[in-house]
Amino acid sequence: TLWATGRVTTIVDRSGRCSVIIAFSSVVTVAGSRSPDARRVMTERWRHDFPDIAIEYTVGSSTQWLPRMMEERKAGKFLWDIFATGPSGGLSLSHAGALAPLLPLLMRPDVKDPALWEGGFDEFFIDEAKRVSGPFEQPATIWYDSAKVPEEKVNRLGLEVLLDPAYKGKIAWQDPRIGGPGENYSYLIYHVLGQDALRRILVDQQSTFFNAASQATESVVRGRHWFVVGVQASTLEEFKKQGLGASIKPFGTGPKVAFSGTGGMVLAAIEHPAHPNAQKLFINWFLTKDIQELLSKTDRLNSVRKDVPPHTDGGLVILPGKKYLNTSLEQLLKEKHSVRVLSRKLVPN
Repeated sequence: TLWATGRVTTIVDRSGRCSVIIAFSSVVTVAGSRSPDARRVMTERWRHDFPDIAIEYTVGSSTQWLPRMMEERKAGKFLWDIFATGPSGGLSLSHAGALAPLLPLLMRPDVKDPALWEGGFDEFFIDEAKRVSGPFEQPATIWYDSAKVPEEKVNRLGLEVLLDPAYKGKIAWQDPRIGGPGENYSYLIYHVLGQDALRRILVDQQSTFFNAASQATESVVRGRHWFVVGVQASTLEEFKKQGLGASIKPFGTGPKVAFSGTGGMVLAAIEHPAHPNAQKLFINWFLTKDIQELLSKTDRLNSVRKDVPPHTDGGLVILPGKKYLNTSLEQLLKEKHSVRVLSRKLVPN
């Protein structure tokens, strides 16, 4: 069990042995996911569980965190404890020497046992140095308006349906030139269909880029576009509650139309944290069954904890025995970067 009393947090294992973390600081600082649902549920639950330890939760894109943190650190300012957002940002910070090994910080018996996690700790991390963990594995695919695009056609053609001239100007895309989810979709298309097909979809088909997935999703809901490359599931859910967007469906989750990744959220410990004990507390809390299940239900993320049931919104599940392109892995960074550069050359403005 784990609980906090004032500024003292106690971890007790089943044998009754305990260790005490004294959180001298009354705050934890988190570079967190841009998902509004993730931010809301994490901050609300933290305040409930640890009312005497404030949480400062700041959002930003993966590409913003590296220059920001490194400039701060050069100036002797060590302001952060936790990195819990995109994998590309986490890997960049790891390569810059700004992250600490995560395994030594795991203290709870129900967190540090590798048998609790699919694949054990060998598959828990997305980098060789084991500094950036991937507690979630999420399939991601393109979504479309089935009221305007025949479902049979999507099932038959898969990603190639995006090449149909009938859909010129009808593709909304979270900008693939700036990293993040949009880049992962361009990499999937590059991997499955090749470079020329990616060029045709970006240029000839006049794809429209949006800074945020929520904007691209809304454009499809409003009928301005018929495909959304980088859907914001929570935004779509809100529209469906209003009776809008019911015809918007996923391409599917086979490896020819979907990739796997961390769902846009990793967990890493900042080296030389501002609040070391609060950092350790947050990490152990974040990886518990309760918090993993909370995020799975609320932000539609599939935890790799074996005791957390998968979230199957829209049938989006990893198909057993299938080999997926995992866009979060460190070894793919170089090739992914080359595809991002290609996207910038193809659509410079």
